[in-house]
Amino acid sequence: NNTYCADNKDEDIPDIQVSTDTLGVTCQADGQVRVSGTVTMVNNGCGTNLAANIPVRFTLYDNTGCTGNQLSQWTETFAGVNIAAGGGTQVFTITAHDVTTNICTNSTGCQVSILIEADYTNSICESDGTDNTRCTDKTVTVPDITVSSVTPTSSCVNDSNFQGTVTVNVTNTGCGAANNAVVRLTSSCGYTFTDQTVTLAAGANANL
Repeated sequence: NNTYCADNKDEDIPDIQVSTDTLGVTCQADGQVRVSGTVTMVNNGCGTNLAANIPVRFTLYDNTGCTGNQLSQWTETFAGVNIAAGGGTQVFTITAHDVTTNICTNSTGCQVSILIEADYTNSICESDGTDNTRCTDKTVTVPDITVSSVTPTSSCVNDSNFQGTVTVNVTNTGCGAANNAVVRLTSSCGYTFTDQTVTLAAGANANL
């Protein structure tokens, strides 16, 4: 008998995939947006729980489908990993990342996308290293208020006494509603004006 069947051998090889995400692109300050949220990782491999730290790379694009121009790229490492094999999952909250850009101008129809690459350094030996990426489209809801025109009118009441009004036209050229935005008018001639509050949907304009 020239054959021999060895005992069953346990395999201990993970397979990391990016399952889902809740990442969002929100307004952080004028001319600055913040990418934040969670990423869910799944281990479709076999064997023991995956405990190795997972290096992850993020890339923000100005178009859908992870195409177009790259607006920002950054990395971080997911620590405290404990993902069971055979489809176990773990949710990681990413470190918020701020990007200085006019996101309304640098988007396509108020849409951007984020590419998530798990184990981008190939530091974890996997059964399949070709399924570690996820591309997800995101809708931008950041407003952008502009002053379209300032139109003063005045008339003489009597000597050294004038009265009039100033009409300010404001437009929201951004991707989201501007709620309760304060419009302030100042004068170098000593005139005072009352602040006005306006709410504008994207693309709307109003006279104040």
